[in-house]
Amino acid sequence: VPGTVPCGPKSDCVNRRLFMECPSGACCSLGPALSSGNSQPDTRRANCGNVALQVRQFPATDVYWTKTCGFGLRALEAFPAGTIVEEYLGEVITTEECRTRLGTYTENQDYYFASLTGPYVLDAGPMGSKARFANHSCSPNCALQVWNVLGEPRVALVAIRDIRANEHLCYNYRSDDLNGEVSLQSCRCGSLNCCGVIGGRVEESDLQKWETDATRCLGLQRAKLESLQALIAHAEQLGVDECNGYLRE
Repeated sequence: VPGTVPCGPKSDCVNRRLFMECPSGACCSLGPALSSGNSQPDTRRANCGNVALQVRQFPATDVYWTKTCGFGLRALEAFPAGTIVEEYLGEVITTEECRTRLGTYTENQDYYFASLTGPYVLDAGPMGSKARFANHSCSPNCALQVWNVLGEPRVALVAIRDIRANEHLCYNYRSDDLNGEVSLQSCRCGSLNCCGVIGGRVEESDLQKWETDATRCLGLQRAKLESLQALIAHAEQLGVDECNGYLRE
């Protein structure tokens, strides 16, 4: 697509769609050079936008003190959906060790666990990256994803929608109470569809359903006029101010 970063968030990179970063010999941005038999390095590889975890290239973020949720993580610049915000780092431990550590972490309710493949958990409490300061939200703008980087699994905080500068970054923790060993914490995200506890079942509000429909409709190259008119009518019923910026002229 003209104007997009090769293999970037807005591209059609096959590797990216498979949650896999581009290795040096299989980068979609190289195009015909892959089969040309040319052993010379292709400078286009340097422009690949799907190597963030390999080269540690992330958007600018900042850890700050929030009003209700302690420390939080915010964006210092705007970036599109699909951008890898930060790698989620920590100590790799077994689920059994996780249960043992929870016995001490519950005293102050501060613990940072991320599930890995198999019987392993990533504990970012003793050590970790800025990603551990991303708070929970029942209506998140990011998600934790496991990416394949040169054959190794890596956990990353990834934007699931376009992010504005100074926006609070959050994801759904989907907490596990480990068979009742840990009580679920109350949620303070303030979302319209907040379920009250971190990791509880989330139901979409009418407004969020409308935003989902609007995003889907406006993402089409040729949206039907009837669909746009229905969105506007529904927005008026919900009292959405200027259609939340979706349908401004």
